[in-house]
Amino acid sequence: MSQYPGNPSQGTQSPVGSGQLVIVGGIIALIAVVLMNIYVEMRVSAKREGEVTFFQFAGDLDAGDRIDAKDLTPFQIPESRAKAFGKDAIREDSPGSGRPSDGIGFDLNVGVVEGEVLKASQFLSTGRRIGRNNPKIGERQIALSVDSEDQPADLAPGDRIDLYGAVPEGNNFGFMLVMEYVEVAAVGERRSEAGDGKRSNKYGSITINIDRNQATKLLNVERFLPDNEFRIALRAPTDTATEVTGGEAVINPAVLKALRLE
Repeated sequence: MSQYPGNPSQGTQSPVGSGQLVIVGGIIALIAVVLMNIYVEMRVSAKREGEVTFFQFAGDLDAGDRIDAKDLTPFQIPESRAKAFGKDAIREDSPGSGRPSDGIGFDLNVGVVEGEVLKASQFLSTGRRIGRNNPKIGERQIALSVDSEDQPADLAPGDRIDLYGAVPEGNNFGFMLVMEYVEVAAVGERRSEAGDGKRSNKYGSITINIDRNQATKLLNVERFLPDNEFRIALRAPTDTATEVTGGEAVINPAVLKALRLE
């Protein structure tokens, strides 16, 4: 047996790289603490300044679709970030309500995609719809007064209607079909219902596209009607039959004859 003791350094040396691992671990822990502090500070700041509720669409919708409560999802952001959405974005200032006070029940003017923020420009708060069909060459776009007390509800651009008028017959008036299968290009302002302050789903006027040779005649017909108003009958989308005018977008000759406007 050797008389010299073994090398004391053998068997007690630390594994290579362990010091570096300790340093890396410390850095990771430090980063975690910093990130947590930032998160906590953001939440404290948001709670201190208050949060604002906005609404985003839960799915894609097309122009003309009606906005329903199920189409919207509320989300909250700090007050300081609310300006990023602009003044046009609809915000809910009533805590806990979870639904916008405006927007539901209106029709979209434009298509929207899932996640898009609800904005006033996507619909008109006055209830007026801006979607319309522009006239073709040779047509004229004219506005007609219509009976808002006796008409189909929720007329919209693109609907097909028949126009009726109370035509004088001696000392009385008799309703006659004036035009068939007329396309609504736009609708006017919603009529207010007396007493309750609510907006009606009916309108005082509509706009149509009509052949320029028929436009003046139709406006003259309007002059002879009681209160200068037409009556409207809404057609089914697939109902394209035209019996009186033979399929042409013209004024009923019998009406022109009765009013001596031939």
